[in-house]
Amino acid sequence: MKQKVVVRFGTKSSKSRSKALTIAVGVQGVTSATLKGQNKDEMEVVGEGMDSVVLTTLLRKGVGSAELVSVAPAEEKKKEETPVVVSSPYYYTYGPPYNYYTNWVLP
Repeated sequence: MKQKVVVRFGTKSSKSRSKALTIAVGVQGVTSATLKGQNKDEMEVVGEGMDSVVLTTLLRKGVGSAELVSVAPAEEKKKEETPVVVSSPYYYTYGPPYNYYTNWVLP
């Protein structure tokens, strides 16, 4: 089951944010990680079969302070199927074949 985890970390520098993203993507089961929030101090991680406690612990070790805000099931987007239109190919014809004229019998 896919889940969405929101983690808040208290860093201000872009280097720390980059390091946090690197750590989050390295956790097993993570499919995507994005920064969000007003100061980009929250990270939204989406994955299947990942452990949110392990993710938070690794962020605390690597970045400093990290706080688990929420864990919720991820919303799955349904793709609308477009109908496939199969048209017959159009072949150009340039006249009868050469054999057509040679098989005539002249009177």
